[in-house]
Amino acid sequence: MKKLFLTLLLLAAALSAQAKYNDHRDRHIDSLERVVASWTPERLSRASEEEWEQYVLACDGLMNGYSHINRERSRMYARRIVRICTERKYWYRRCHAYNMLGRHHYAEEHYDSALFYYNLALEDADRMRGLYAERMIDDNRSMIYGAIGNLYNMMDSIDVAMSWYAKAGEIFERYDWKESNAVLHYNLGETWLENEDYTRAEKEYRISLDYAKASGDSMMVASAQKGLGALYLRLDRPSEARSYLEEAEKYYYSHSAQEFQDYNELLNLKNEALAREKQQWKRGMIILGGIILFVLLVGAILLLRRRVRILRRQKAGADDVIGEAMAAFGDAGEDTPLHPSTVLEDGSTLTDREAEILPLIAEGLTSPQIAEKLFLSLPTIKWHRKKLLRKFDAANTAELISKAKERGMI
Repeated sequence: MKKLFLTLLLLAAALSAQAKYNDHRDRHIDSLERVVASWTPERLSRASEEEWEQYVLACDGLMNGYSHINRERSRMYARRIVRICTERKYWYRRCHAYNMLGRHHYAEEHYDSALFYYNLALEDADRMRGLYAERMIDDNRSMIYGAIGNLYNMMDSIDVAMSWYAKAGEIFERYDWKESNAVLHYNLGETWLENEDYTRAEKEYRISLDYAKASGDSMMVASAQKGLGALYLRLDRPSEARSYLEEAEKYYYSHSAQEFQDYNELLNLKNEALAREKQQWKRGMIILGGIILFVLLVGAILLLRRRVRILRRQKAGADDVIGEAMAAFGDAGEDTPLHPSTVLEDGSTLTDREAEILPLIAEGLTSPQIAEKLFLSLPTIKWHRKKLLRKFDAANTAELISKAKERGMI
């Protein structure tokens, strides 16, 4: 079953004309009980109108005070208020009593009965016109609108719920009731979170947080922060979740007696965020290790391939040297190189390798540089350089380059 953390808080948020948050759990219920008990039937029979109003007000305090801790006694006082207010036409207090009865049926999931009492409360709000200030009437209306919105929300009629929430929001905006707006947008955030619309949920939680901070309502600040923490856990962003949950914890830690259930919920969320962070860190380290291992493996393969290419070129160069040596001093007495490519004036020729090395010498590359470029060993390059000097009958590199240019070979 869905859980809207502050379902009843939305109703309590507008109890006063200034839309202040009233926490009836701290009322001295025993003292109020003694006050109500002092009104015996005989005393009530002689009571003035003002005294009747005081008596109903005391019953109203007990109705609200018991609402969180003893539902049956709260319901009993609500019915007593209805009976008295019907006789004496105290529509304002009867409206509250009907609303409370609706809340109790809502908590017990008797939604049809809850809607019945909410509608009776709206009718009393209409009866109040001309008798009370418009602000006070709107206060009651916004309270009931929010309650009906919660009811349809629980019945999964989201569109209908949103229309009732919007009516409450219009009144909150009209009077700039920041505390009430904070509660309203928190509940909207809870609604969208439950329906997995995380973009809307984040927007509503942040609006709630802004209103709560502006109003100075520390409880709602903590609730909005807890909502954001739960949202970011859903989005698998545990670091952000933990930061909001730790901020909320500062409030719940100092109010753990009053908010015991919510404090436990927050601690569970925080523990989950820490566990998720640890998992993400482990996954990150595994991924990083895998990347490093992959890079090292690729680097090793590239180095190995380069080394193989060098060895192959060096072997090819050595084969050229050996082949030329065998051709020069072999039994056949042939002096023709293995791979003639360029014929000199005296009839001698340049091998392919010599024709490859000669332009590099002309470019000014040293023997080590040529060896690096052609992936040949340094001795092989030196051997070919000596052969080129001999074939061109050159005393040094400069003369070799000069003669090669004269013959158009470079």
